[in-house]
Amino acid sequence: MGKHGAKPTPTVFLKLRGSRKLYDRKNEPKINPGLPDMPDWLPEDAKMDWFRLTKKLLDYHLITNIDGEMLARYCLLLVSWRQNVKLWEKAGFAATYAIKTDDGLHVKCLQVSPVMSAINRLEDKLRRIEAEFGLSPSARAGMGSRRTNDDFGDKSRFVSAGA
Repeated sequence: MGKHGAKPTPTVFLKLRGSRKLYDRKNEPKINPGLPDMPDWLPEDAKMDWFRLTKKLLDYHLITNIDGEMLARYCLLLVSWRQNVKLWEKAGFAATYAIKTDDGLHVKCLQVSPVMSAINRLEDKLRRIEAEFGLSPSARAGMGSRRTNDDFGDKSRFVSAGA
């Protein structure tokens, strides 16, 4: 049987928020942040996303050298999502289309556009990977903020020491 309950919060997120739970993670493997090798099979469109995202993720120590396959999938999904949005735009942003009776005079039902269905499925997959990498606002909200008094300039006297 699989594991039950919420997934554990990544240690990087616990460090960023200064959590006490960090000390319970003694047996967790230690993998240093690093840049994964970009797969050579990645299309040019996806490579642009790869370079943009690896820089941002590395700046926040949210990527390691073993995260390459997941990031490659994310970049491919992102390219596919963009292509589908362009198709949807060409269709006039229609979310549904009418299925008419055999004589063509009456509408039997409305069907969700196949492009819209593809966009929805891709968005779900993208959202899951974004949460893994901390790319969504809700994932970042869980990270918290570790500001120092230097971040507030000469107004540090208005900020509590634990901010």
